[in-house]
Amino acid sequence: MRVGERRERVHVGVSPLAELMACLHVLAEPDHHPESRGWRGRISADLPDTLRSDLHRFTPLWARFRSRLLLPVGTALGRSIEEELAALSAMDDDLFVPFAADAIRGRAVGLPDAAAVVGSRTWVTESERLSFTRGDLAHALVEGRDRFRDDLVEVLERCVAGFFGQDWERAHPLLDASARAVAARLRQESPLDVIASLTDIASTRGSTDTVYIDKLQQDDCTVDHHGLLLIPSIRARPHLIVKSDDRVPKILHYPTRSITDVESATQEQLRRRLLVLSEPNRWELCRHLINESITTTELAARTGSTKSAVSRHLKALRDAGLIDSQKEGRQVFHRLNAAVILRLGAEALEGIIR
Repeated sequence: MRVGERRERVHVGVSPLAELMACLHVLAEPDHHPESRGWRGRISADLPDTLRSDLHRFTPLWARFRSRLLLPVGTALGRSIEEELAALSAMDDDLFVPFAADAIRGRAVGLPDAAAVVGSRTWVTESERLSFTRGDLAHALVEGRDRFRDDLVEVLERCVAGFFGQDWERAHPLLDASARAVAARLRQESPLDVIASLTDIASTRGSTDTVYIDKLQQDDCTVDHHGLLLIPSIRARPHLIVKSDDRVPKILHYPTRSITDVESATQEQLRRRLLVLSEPNRWELCRHLINESITTTELAARTGSTKSAVSRHLKALRDAGLIDSQKEGRQVFHRLNAAVILRLGAEALEGIIR
């Protein structure tokens, strides 16, 4: 993404509709978000059957692709959910219909306006081949775009009333604080450096005008007069959402953390930890370190290894953050950091799907 140094083109703020889409994505793709398992369980248990059915109907709009419909199409950020839903209701058909078609198909289909969508059978056929849900939704859009839009907005309004309104009351202050902090940095630092710092999968690679983002999708875009929107999210974690349609502002919907979140490992740290644990002797040491604090001498005696070999393995485990060592008098006691080990599975999944 070519950004340059045009600070006035970079806008930071919150979007409740974007956060609602992130919540709906968690409900639709639970395997992507193991850290939200408890939240999803509570919400799913209380969903009325009618709302559950309607959410399933519209799932392609917030599944893997994430519809551009549910992200701001102008630079006005910080609006209420009611204002954003009103803007969705009033969105020009030549934006609404192609954006919906892209999400239904699960990729950009290259149809420039509403007439092209309605007149094309290719994307409908492709959607039908993907699933019954996508096929039915494609036909609904072609046969009645106004009814499609009204039904979608009504479903989103029921989500707000049912669960998202309370969620947003808790999330809004945290997200607003994140946005304000990023905005303050943008006034002092290079936009490239700020943007690259929002996620560990982005970097400048020494460039003076471009941020490189490590995503599976291949794309090349430039921030133009439409601008770039930086929108923080709690529920989007671990995803970084990038949208680059040339008709509207570019989007980075980036994951931020709540005040209760633990610090997750970077991808480099994660790979290092998994590599350290793959060594059989270190794995054996971990089995002894899980239940009690043990000295190097005792570990050597238990495992039949030399103290120097145990010390080398302990250093590797400690450098990777997998054990804690504490000196008591003349002795040093070591213990497995169980919380870090417990998070490895979730973090490995995050690293893969990020």
